[in-house]
Amino acid sequence: MRLKALQSYQILDTLEEKDFDDLTILASTICQVPIALISLVDEKRQWFKSHIGLDARETPIEQSFCAHAIHSTADLMIVENAHNDLRFVNNPLVTGSPNITFYAGVPLTNHEGYALGTLCVISPKEKNLSDEQKQALKVIAKQVMDKLELRRKIFELEHINHSLKDAESKSKKLFENLELSHSRIRSLVQQAPVAIIVFRGKDFLIESVNPPMLALLDKEEDILHRPLLEAIPELREQAAFKLLYKVLETGKPVYGDNTPVQLKRNGKIEIGYYNFSYSPLV
Repeated sequence: MRLKALQSYQILDTLEEKDFDDLTILASTICQVPIALISLVDEKRQWFKSHIGLDARETPIEQSFCAHAIHSTADLMIVENAHNDLRFVNNPLVTGSPNITFYAGVPLTNHEGYALGTLCVISPKEKNLSDEQKQALKVIAKQVMDKLELRRKIFELEHINHSLKDAESKSKKLFENLELSHSRIRSLVQQAPVAIIVFRGKDFLIESVNPPMLALLDKEEDILHRPLLEAIPELREQAAFKLLYKVLETGKPVYGDNTPVQLKRNGKIEIGYYNFSYSPLV
């Protein structure tokens, strides 16, 4: 029955979609890990609707952490160190690429109670999540499930033999719900416990910035809708700023590890050392 429920979503082997990728990017950023996946588990494999930080689109079910997570009674399965877990110590995904050590997965459970897969975050390093990160991961997983439900309803609507007017009315309502989902994502960024800033375009126009980032930069919300170097001119020629161009050139995430950054705080330049990630929103 679970597999039949999964098939009803007509999602397996479909193309990548920005809406789902945005959610995995958000999960990766908030949980501060390099890999985040939307994994759907069928009879013989786990297939990834979105795969940030991992090139593979699927792996055999025998190697699947998510297959364990969907059969767990917990609403969040965490493996802090897979090398110490008898279920996974000999798993090829642990002993080889991508060298999974840490795993956290939230089951994607539909309204009928079937777990279709998981939203999961992965790191090659041992770690755990804060209470805030755990809660954020659960909220994002709900957004993934909402999008899957909306997607299925849209497909179902296309096959209903009602009048065109009735079909258009229902479609409009569904897309209004989708816009509401986008609004919730923006709200989640504002409530995230880690510093997040969103840019657009080659001038890095500041589109969104949350309170932890404003506090870090010692800035107010008036930096919104301004080019990054206009709002924070001291970043010019710094390595942390130049890495942004690498994201534009490659379209792939870039990570900074203990990178020195000079920022003007309280009227004077201060230097700090930061770990950060730049991820493209495509």
